[in-house]
Amino acid sequence: MSPVAASMTSSAQGGAAALDRGDSAFVGAPAPMKQASSTLDVRAMFSAEGAARQQGVLRSLAGQFAGIPGIVSLSGGFPPPSLFPLAGMQLQLAGGGTVDVSDLTAAQQYNFSLRGYAPLLSWAERHTASMHAPPPGAGHQVLITNGGNHTLEMIFAVFMDRGDSLLLEEYAYPVVTESLAQPKGVHAIPVSIDAQGIIPERLEQTLAELRARADAGACRFPKLLYTVPTGQNPTGCTISPERRAAVYRLAQRYGLLIVEDDPYCYIRYPGGPDAVPGLHGLRGAGSYLGMDTDGRVIRVDSFAKCLMPGLRLGWVTAQPAITEKLTMTIQSHTVGPCSLSQVVTAEMLRAWGEEGLDAHLRTIQREYAQRAACIGAAAERHLSGLAEWSAPTAGMFLWLRLLTVEDCTEIWEALKAAKVVVLPGRAMHCRSGDPTFRSPYCRISFSNSSAADLDEGMRRLGQVLREHAAAQAANGASNGAAPTASDSSNLSE
Repeated sequence: MSPVAASMTSSAQGGAAALDRGDSAFVGAPAPMKQASSTLDVRAMFSAEGAARQQGVLRSLAGQFAGIPGIVSLSGGFPPPSLFPLAGMQLQLAGGGTVDVSDLTAAQQYNFSLRGYAPLLSWAERHTASMHAPPPGAGHQVLITNGGNHTLEMIFAVFMDRGDSLLLEEYAYPVVTESLAQPKGVHAIPVSIDAQGIIPERLEQTLAELRARADAGACRFPKLLYTVPTGQNPTGCTISPERRAAVYRLAQRYGLLIVEDDPYCYIRYPGGPDAVPGLHGLRGAGSYLGMDTDGRVIRVDSFAKCLMPGLRLGWVTAQPAITEKLTMTIQSHTVGPCSLSQVVTAEMLRAWGEEGLDAHLRTIQREYAQRAACIGAAAERHLSGLAEWSAPTAGMFLWLRLLTVEDCTEIWEALKAAKVVVLPGRAMHCRSGDPTFRSPYCRISFSNSSAADLDEGMRRLGQVLREHAAAQAANGASNGAAPTASDSSNLSE
């Protein structure tokens, strides 16, 4: 085992030993890790809530004594396993075979462990080390979470105060802007992107301007850069290795933390449906975590896209000072992730092994690659001359730049009448709340529609665009040139 894998799995070995002894399905938190000398000190970056957050007494006691032989616990209000209603559970796998969920006591009990069900935590640690090989100096730790959205909520709670600034791609996952930044009074600062992801030169210019403004007392310099690096939502772009390295260097230079939200990392298909990478082909694909020498990356992973969203499970990897605060937060919010989901997931991954997971991912990648080819062909048939786009190579979205409108909402009523639904680009931009902002982009999801529906949807969209252009010409609204959006993105190039 490599030193990195050994360091990341050592915290779960005590849990494995407890399981072998039959003492308990859950283990307590490891002893606090000493911060490596090369690791970024994030304590000054915590929000008021993050700085004040401490481990609760009940969870701390449960974690400290779980799995220790001879303990008589009179402290916790845990129901006795004899009263649990489930006596057995067997899962039928879609690809064939069954999984017997044997650890039903753990599946039905409160989440004793502070960082996650031991077998699942151990899997996530080994998997992360294998896929990303994070540099050992920062001592990265893994925490099992309630999935991506709640992990982002926790990161905001630990780091962001009202009035803070957040850097993120100009078009971004709307939950971050609408449900996190806006309600919490956080200022979203757009970072320019194109079809290859964040543009480092533009980011550097933005950071220099923000530094000057912060030094003059006009704003707070941002702590976090939030990014979706693979199959980005909504644009579908994937950052290149060269740009990723340049962005990381800028984060070092300006003292930023990088929140690497990567739910689409397993849905890559650059070679099309006949040459999907599976699990093994994704190793070494590159990540911010893989270059994180000083502990400034918070990597957010999810089972939602690679297994199933109904699990509401994921994991986060970061330096210990960060995972400790996130552990305290998740215990306060939800008493940890769902025990049943954790046990079911761990049993399924154990039954599959690496080869089974590889086969499953190939099935997923092949399906999305076929759908991407289908939506691309439909766009060629129905939108040529009306829109521009790049062929997706990851994720589940096609990003269109409409050539006959200044803003996608101009055709909203016509789209409703035609019974076709797309997501307007303005709704996903950092300036979505600005009524003067215009965006000619829209997001097309090809993840959950049949080939016939994808083609019909593109046909209806094309018809709406043609009718809109004809109406503009008839009313004298068109000057003979394609309208230009007020934003300067080059996302279809």
